Amino acid sequence: MKTSPKDFFLHLAVIASLYTIAVSFINLAWRIIDYVFPSGNFYGYYERTLSAPVATLIVVFPIFIILYWLLNREYQKIPEKRNLWIRKWLVYITLFLSGIVIVVDLIVVLISFLGGELLTVGFVLKALAVFIVALAIFGYYIVDLRGQTTSKINKISAWASGLIILILIISGFSILGSPRTQRLLRIDEQKIGDLQNIQWQVVNFWQNKGEVPKTLADLSDPISGFIAPRDPQSGEAYGYRVLSAPLTFELCANFNLESRPVYRGTASPDIRGFDLPKPITPQDSWNHPAGNHCFERTIDPELYPHTKR
Repeated sequence: MKTSPKDFFLHLAVIASLYTIAVSFINLAWRIIDYVFPSGNFYGYYERTLSAPVATLIVVFPIFIILYWLLNREYQKIPEKRNLWIRKWLVYITLFLSGIVIVVDLIVVLISFLGGELLTVGFVLKALAVFIVALAIFGYYIVDLRGQTTSKINKISAWASGLIILILIISGFSILGSPRTQRLLRIDEQKIGDLQNIQWQVVNFWQNKGEVPKTLADLSDPISGFIAPRDPQSGEAYGYRVLSAPLTFELCANFNLESRPVYRGTASPDIRGFDLPKPITPQDSWNHPAGNHCFERTIDPELYPHTKR
């Protein structure tokens, strides 16, 4: 039977949306597993990494269901379309890829186990998520190729997969919070970024002039174009005060929400996950409660020596 453009693009769209759902499902499952079972020294700020798979599943899964329903309606009208070359090629490619994923997934788990590595709960759950998704796709298309799929099986598959995806999306939203929460988090991240910028300008000021600035206005440099940033919400200057201890100062800001720790221990990464320059003190951290909070900083002259002119 001749393949029409409609048949070609309908089959292609179904498989493309299936791949997109599978990748997004695994991505979202992995991010949730990382959040629940943080590994090593990494806690992670998962809002950005969760947003993409959640949004993709919300949009693409209903499209996939509609497309698959249209495709099955075509099969019911013209059963010969099940033998179209485009369908057979796409089904066998899908079987091939899902089979490879299953084998590689098992090999990775066995290599880790035989190599004496500690199989953490997070690692096992990630491997299990990949295995289940690949096995579900592989099993369904094996049954489909044998002509054993029925409308009842299709409905059960659609409802089961839809329920699992819904649970995963709800779990993602429980971590993400509402859009308003996300906006407040972004604003707090911007405030942390501003304070970090000010902090390193203070360090630079000390290295060049041998003293810390008395006010943030002292950091203004018309040549470099630096002007101390202001709070993006209130428009007011950030809090800054020189303390009595040598080379000790504090930076203050009013935060909307309590921060989530990014790393365990005493490292001082940026709240967005990027590594910062060397910490000023081992206690250097940007974790904060909701409301006004000050960060005390002490410049180590051995790490950041004054450049005598």
